[in-house]
Amino acid sequence: MLRNLRQKDLVKYTNGLVAICPACHKRFTTKDLIWNAVKMWYSVAKEENPEYFKGFPLEFPLSEERINLLALRFPYDMVHLHTGNSALKKFVQAIAHLQFNEHDWKHRPDCFKKGCECRFDFPRWVQGMFDLIYGEENGSATWYTIYGNPPNLKARGFSLVSTRDVPDVFMNAHNRTVSALLGYNNNVSSGGRDMIYYVTLYNTKSTQKEEKFPFFKQCVAIAKRMKRIQMEEHRVETVINNTDSGAVGTIEPSYGKGLGHVLSGICAHLSSSIISATMAWNLIMKESRFLFSHEFVIILLSQMEDWLKNEAIQL
Repeated sequence: MLRNLRQKDLVKYTNGLVAICPACHKRFTTKDLIWNAVKMWYSVAKEENPEYFKGFPLEFPLSEERINLLALRFPYDMVHLHTGNSALKKFVQAIAHLQFNEHDWKHRPDCFKKGCECRFDFPRWVQGMFDLIYGEENGSATWYTIYGNPPNLKARGFSLVSTRDVPDVFMNAHNRTVSALLGYNNNVSSGGRDMIYYVTLYNTKSTQKEEKFPFFKQCVAIAKRMKRIQMEEHRVETVINNTDSGAVGTIEPSYGKGLGHVLSGICAHLSSSIISATMAWNLIMKESRFLFSHEFVIILLSQMEDWLKNEAIQL
Protein backbone atom coordinates (compact mmCIF):
# COMPACT_ATOMS: atom_id res chain seq x y z
CA MET A 1 0.00 0.00 0.00
CA LEU A 2 2.75 2.48 0.93
CA ARG A 3 4.65 1.76 -2.27
CA ASN A 4 1.55 2.57 -4.34
CA LEU A 5 1.38 5.95 -2.59
CA ARG A 6 4.77 6.79 -4.09
CA GLN A 7 3.71 5.96 -7.65
CA LYS A 8 2.56 8.79 -9.90
CA ASP A 9 -0.10 6.71 -11.65
CA LEU A 10 -1.27 4.63 -8.68
CA VAL A 11 -1.50 7.21 -5.92
CA LYS A 12 -4.81 8.59 -7.21
CA TYR A 13 -6.47 5.22 -6.53
CA THR A 14 -5.29 5.05 -2.91
CA ASN A 15 -7.07 8.16 -1.54
CA GLY A 16 -4.12 8.52 0.83
CA LEU A 17 -5.15 5.54 2.97
CA VAL A 18 -2.31 4.07 5.02
CA ALA A 19 -3.99 2.05 7.81
CA ILE A 20 -7.03 -0.10 8.57
CA CYS A 21 -8.67 -0.92 11.88
CA PRO A 22 -8.70 -4.72 12.39
CA ALA A 23 -11.90 -4.49 14.46
CA CYS A 24 -14.21 -2.25 12.43
CA HIS A 25 -12.24 -2.36 9.13
CA LYS A 26 -12.35 1.42 8.83
CA ARG A 27 -9.52 2.89 6.75
CA PHE A 28 -7.48 5.95 7.71
CA THR A 29 -5.14 8.48 6.13
CA THR A 30 -2.26 9.94 8.12
CA LYS A 31 -4.25 13.13 8.61
CA ASP A 32 -7.22 11.16 9.93
CA LEU A 33 -4.97 9.66 12.60
CA ILE A 34 -3.44 13.03 13.43
CA TRP A 35 -6.81 14.77 13.67
CA ASN A 36 -8.01 12.10 16.10
CA ALA A 37 -5.08 12.91 18.37
CA VAL A 38 -5.52 16.67 17.90
CA LYS A 39 -9.19 16.48 18.92
CA MET A 40 -8.23 14.64 22.09
CA TRP A 41 -5.57 17.24 22.99
CA TYR A 42 -8.03 20.02 22.15
CA SER A 43 -10.65 18.69 24.59
CA VAL A 44 -8.04 18.55 27.38
CA ALA A 45 -6.47 21.92 26.48
CA LYS A 46 -9.88 23.64 26.60
CA GLU A 47 -10.17 22.68 30.24
CA GLU A 48 -6.56 23.55 31.12
CA ASN A 49 -6.30 26.80 29.10
CA PRO A 50 -9.82 28.15 28.48
CA GLU A 51 -8.51 31.66 27.72
CA TYR A 52 -6.57 30.40 24.69
CA PHE A 53 -9.72 29.17 22.90
CA LYS A 54 -12.03 31.88 24.21
CA GLY A 55 -14.37 33.17 21.51
CA PHE A 56 -13.55 30.71 18.72
CA PRO A 57 -14.78 27.13 19.07
CA LEU A 58 -13.05 24.77 16.66
CA GLU A 59 -14.54 22.16 14.34
CA PHE A 60 -12.34 19.35 13.07
CA PRO A 61 -10.76 18.87 10.66
CA LEU A 62 -9.73 22.51 10.67
CA SER A 63 -10.01 24.61 7.53
CA GLU A 64 -6.86 25.66 5.69
CA GLU A 65 -7.39 29.24 6.84
CA ARG A 66 -7.60 28.21 10.50
CA ILE A 67 -4.50 26.02 10.17
CA ASN A 68 -2.59 28.93 8.64
CA LEU A 69 -3.59 31.27 11.48
CA LEU A 70 -2.60 28.80 14.21
CA ALA A 71 0.68 27.96 12.46
CA LEU A 72 1.63 31.62 12.01
CA ARG A 73 1.19 32.38 15.71
CA PHE A 74 3.20 29.31 16.71
CA PRO A 75 6.45 31.16 17.69
CA TYR A 76 4.46 33.54 19.91
CA ASP A 77 2.57 30.69 21.62
CA MET A 78 5.79 28.80 22.29
CA VAL A 79 7.13 31.74 24.30
CA HIS A 80 4.74 30.60 27.04
CA LEU A 81 4.59 26.89 26.19
CA HIS A 82 8.26 26.01 25.67
CA THR A 83 8.49 24.21 29.01
CA GLY A 84 6.48 21.19 30.03
CA ASN A 85 4.45 18.88 27.83
CA SER A 86 0.89 20.16 28.17
CA ALA A 87 -2.01 19.22 25.91
CA LEU A 88 -2.01 22.77 24.49
CA LYS A 89 1.66 22.46 23.52
CA LYS A 90 0.98 19.14 21.77
CA PHE A 91 -2.00 20.73 20.02
CA VAL A 92 -0.12 23.73 18.57
CA GLN A 93 2.92 21.60 17.64
CA ALA A 94 0.72 19.14 15.73
CA ILE A 95 -0.89 22.00 13.79
CA ALA A 96 2.53 23.46 12.95
CA HIS A 97 3.78 20.08 11.73
CA LEU A 98 0.71 19.64 9.54
CA GLN A 99 1.34 23.03 7.99
CA PHE A 100 5.11 22.95 7.56
CA ASN A 101 6.46 19.39 7.78
CA GLU A 102 3.73 17.15 6.34
CA HIS A 103 4.26 15.94 2.76
CA ASP A 104 0.91 15.92 0.92
CA TRP A 105 -0.10 12.39 -0.11
CA LYS A 106 -1.28 13.79 -3.47
CA HIS A 107 2.29 14.98 -4.10
CA ARG A 108 3.20 17.83 -6.48
CA PRO A 109 4.46 17.81 -10.10
CA ASP A 110 7.98 18.49 -8.81
CA CYS A 111 7.88 15.18 -6.88
CA PHE A 112 7.97 13.24 -10.17
CA LYS A 113 10.59 15.37 -11.92
CA LYS A 114 13.06 12.45 -11.99
CA GLY A 115 10.74 9.50 -12.55
CA CYS A 116 7.41 7.87 -11.82
CA GLU A 117 8.07 7.64 -8.05
CA CYS A 118 8.26 10.51 -5.57
CA ARG A 119 11.89 11.62 -5.60
CA PHE A 120 11.66 12.42 -1.88
CA ASP A 121 10.68 8.78 -1.13
CA PHE A 122 7.37 9.68 0.52
CA PRO A 123 5.73 7.91 2.13
CA ARG A 124 8.61 6.48 4.15
CA TRP A 125 8.48 3.01 5.69
CA VAL A 126 7.31 2.46 9.25
CA GLN A 127 10.48 2.26 11.35
CA GLY A 128 10.56 0.79 14.85
CA MET A 129 14.01 2.13 15.77
CA PHE A 130 16.71 4.54 14.65
CA ASP A 131 18.91 2.64 12.20
CA LEU A 132 21.59 2.78 9.53
CA ILE A 133 20.40 1.30 6.23
CA TYR A 134 22.75 0.56 3.34
CA GLY A 135 21.80 1.03 -0.29
CA GLU A 136 20.84 -1.75 -2.65
CA GLU A 137 23.64 -1.18 -5.17
CA ASN A 138 26.06 -4.03 -5.80
CA GLY A 139 29.23 -2.01 -6.21
CA SER A 140 31.02 0.15 -3.69
CA ALA A 141 32.38 3.68 -3.98
CA THR A 142 35.68 5.15 -2.83
CA TRP A 143 35.40 7.22 0.33
CA TYR A 144 38.21 9.68 1.07
CA THR A 145 39.23 10.84 4.53
CA ILE A 146 38.51 14.44 5.44
CA TYR A 147 42.22 15.35 5.19
CA GLY A 148 42.84 13.41 1.99
CA ASN A 149 45.33 11.03 3.58
CA PRO A 150 45.30 7.31 2.71
CA PRO A 151 44.09 4.71 3.20
CA ASN A 152 40.87 5.31 1.30
CA LEU A 153 37.76 3.29 2.13
CA LYS A 154 35.46 1.21 -0.02
CA ALA A 155 31.85 1.53 1.12
CA ARG A 156 28.29 1.38 -0.12
CA GLY A 157 25.84 4.22 0.12
CA PHE A 158 23.79 4.44 3.31
CA SER A 159 21.07 6.50 4.92
CA LEU A 160 20.14 7.25 8.50
CA VAL A 161 16.48 6.50 9.22
CA SER A 162 14.61 7.73 12.27
CA THR A 163 11.81 6.08 14.20
CA ARG A 164 8.45 6.34 12.41
CA ASP A 165 4.97 5.25 13.35
CA VAL A 166 2.09 4.98 10.87
CA PRO A 167 0.98 8.66 11.24
CA ASP A 168 4.58 9.78 10.49
CA VAL A 169 5.12 8.19 7.07
CA PHE A 170 4.59 11.54 5.28
CA MET A 171 6.52 13.59 7.85
CA ASN A 172 9.82 15.31 6.97
CA ALA A 173 12.86 14.19 8.94
CA HIS A 174 13.23 17.37 10.99
CA ASN A 175 15.08 18.78 13.95
CA ARG A 176 12.76 18.68 16.96
CA THR A 177 14.45 21.60 18.70
CA VAL A 178 14.20 23.87 15.66
CA SER A 179 10.59 22.82 15.06
CA ALA A 180 9.67 23.40 18.71
CA LEU A 181 11.32 26.83 18.69
CA LEU A 182 10.27 28.23 15.32
CA GLY A 183 7.78 25.77 13.85
CA TYR A 184 8.71 26.23 10.22
CA ASN A 185 9.73 23.58 7.69
CA ASN A 186 13.20 22.11 8.19
CA ASN A 187 14.88 18.96 6.92
CA VAL A 188 17.67 16.87 8.41
CA SER A 189 19.88 14.58 6.30
CA SER A 190 23.11 12.72 6.89
CA GLY A 191 26.21 14.41 5.53
CA GLY A 192 27.12 11.81 2.95
CA ARG A 193 28.79 12.30 -0.42
CA ASP A 194 25.49 12.85 -2.25
CA MET A 195 24.43 15.48 0.27
CA ILE A 196 27.66 17.43 -0.28
CA TYR A 197 27.00 17.49 -4.02
CA TYR A 198 23.39 18.49 -3.44
CA VAL A 199 24.27 21.41 -1.16
CA THR A 200 26.95 22.61 -3.58
CA LEU A 201 24.60 22.52 -6.58
CA TYR A 202 21.65 23.97 -4.67
CA ASN A 203 23.78 26.84 -3.44
CA THR A 204 24.58 27.81 -7.03
CA LYS A 205 21.31 26.97 -8.75
CA SER A 206 19.35 29.62 -10.58
CA THR A 207 16.02 30.76 -9.13
CA GLN A 208 15.47 33.46 -11.72
CA LYS A 209 12.31 31.88 -13.13
CA GLU A 210 10.55 31.93 -9.76
CA GLU A 211 11.89 35.31 -8.64
CA LYS A 212 11.02 37.23 -11.82
CA PHE A 213 7.52 35.78 -12.17
CA PRO A 214 5.80 38.60 -10.15
CA PHE A 215 7.54 41.21 -12.32
CA PHE A 216 6.69 39.35 -15.51
CA LYS A 217 3.01 39.04 -14.52
CA GLN A 218 2.74 42.82 -14.09
CA CYS A 219 4.49 43.43 -17.40
CA VAL A 220 2.01 41.18 -19.20
CA ALA A 221 -0.93 43.03 -17.62
CA ILE A 222 0.50 46.42 -18.63
CA ALA A 223 1.26 45.20 -22.16
CA LYS A 224 -2.33 43.99 -22.66
CA ARG A 225 -3.72 47.32 -21.49
CA MET A 226 -1.38 49.25 -23.76
CA LYS A 227 -2.42 47.05 -26.66
CA ARG A 228 -6.09 47.91 -26.10
CA ILE A 229 -5.29 51.63 -25.89
CA GLN A 230 -3.28 51.50 -29.12
CA MET A 231 -6.08 49.69 -30.92
CA GLU A 232 -8.58 52.33 -29.74
CA GLU A 233 -6.27 55.16 -30.87
CA HIS A 234 -5.85 53.51 -34.25
CA ARG A 235 -9.64 53.22 -34.61
CA VAL A 236 -10.10 56.94 -33.80
CA GLU A 237 -7.41 57.96 -36.28
CA THR A 238 -9.10 55.87 -38.99
CA VAL A 239 -12.46 57.52 -38.31
CA ILE A 240 -10.93 61.02 -38.45
CA ASN A 241 -9.06 60.31 -41.67
CA ASN A 242 -12.22 59.03 -43.35
CA THR A 243 -14.34 62.07 -42.43
CA ASP A 244 -14.82 65.26 -44.54
CA SER A 245 -11.56 67.11 -45.04
CA GLY A 246 -13.20 70.29 -43.79
CA ALA A 247 -13.72 68.77 -40.36
CA VAL A 248 -10.91 69.31 -37.93
CA GLY A 249 -10.19 66.59 -35.42
CA THR A 250 -7.90 66.93 -32.47
CA ILE A 251 -6.00 63.87 -31.25
CA GLU A 252 -4.73 64.09 -27.72
CA PRO A 253 -1.06 63.20 -27.25
CA SER A 254 -0.47 59.59 -26.29
CA TYR A 255 2.08 58.33 -23.82
CA GLY A 256 1.85 54.81 -25.21
CA LYS A 257 5.24 54.92 -26.89
CA GLY A 258 6.94 56.18 -23.77
CA LEU A 259 5.28 53.52 -21.67
CA GLY A 260 6.30 50.95 -24.25
CA HIS A 261 9.93 51.98 -23.83
CA VAL A 262 9.61 51.72 -20.05
CA LEU A 263 8.06 48.28 -20.40
CA SER A 264 10.90 47.20 -22.70
CA GLY A 265 13.38 48.33 -20.06
CA ILE A 266 11.58 46.35 -17.36
CA CYS A 267 11.54 43.22 -19.52
CA ALA A 268 15.26 43.66 -20.24
CA HIS A 269 15.88 43.99 -16.51
CA LEU A 270 14.18 40.63 -15.95
CA SER A 271 17.11 38.92 -17.68
CA SER A 272 19.45 40.11 -14.93
CA SER A 273 19.79 38.75 -11.42
CA ILE A 274 16.58 39.10 -9.42
CA ILE A 275 16.02 37.69 -5.95
CA SER A 276 13.19 37.98 -3.48
CA ALA A 277 13.28 40.51 -0.64
CA THR A 278 13.63 37.83 2.05
CA MET A 279 16.48 36.09 0.22
CA ALA A 280 18.20 39.43 -0.38
CA TRP A 281 18.08 40.18 3.36
CA ASN A 282 19.42 36.70 4.16
CA LEU A 283 22.33 37.03 1.72
CA ILE A 284 23.24 40.49 3.04
CA MET A 285 23.10 39.49 6.69
CA LYS A 286 24.52 35.96 6.48
CA GLU A 287 26.30 35.99 3.09
CA SER A 288 24.97 32.52 2.23
CA ARG A 289 21.81 30.49 1.74
CA PHE A 290 23.11 27.90 4.20
CA LEU A 291 24.50 27.71 7.71
CA PHE A 292 27.41 25.26 8.06
CA SER A 293 28.88 23.75 11.20
CA HIS A 294 32.47 24.48 10.06
CA GLU A 295 34.18 27.33 8.28
CA PHE A 296 35.56 26.84 4.77
CA VAL A 297 39.26 27.27 4.02
CA ILE A 298 41.11 27.87 0.77
CA ILE A 299 43.54 25.13 -0.27
CA LEU A 300 46.33 25.33 -2.83
CA LEU A 301 45.98 23.65 -6.20
CA SER A 302 49.13 21.63 -5.49
CA GLN A 303 47.50 20.28 -2.33
CA MET A 304 44.42 19.23 -4.30
CA GLU A 305 46.67 17.42 -6.79
CA ASP A 306 48.45 15.60 -3.94
CA TRP A 307 45.08 14.52 -2.55
CA LEU A 308 43.87 13.23 -5.91
CA LYS A 309 47.13 11.32 -6.45
CA ASN A 310 46.98 9.76 -2.96
CA GLU A 311 50.24 11.42 -2.05
CA ALA A 312 51.21 13.15 1.17
CA ILE A 313 49.83 16.68 1.13
CA GLN A 314 52.56 19.32 1.14
CA LEU A 315 51.86 22.01 3.72
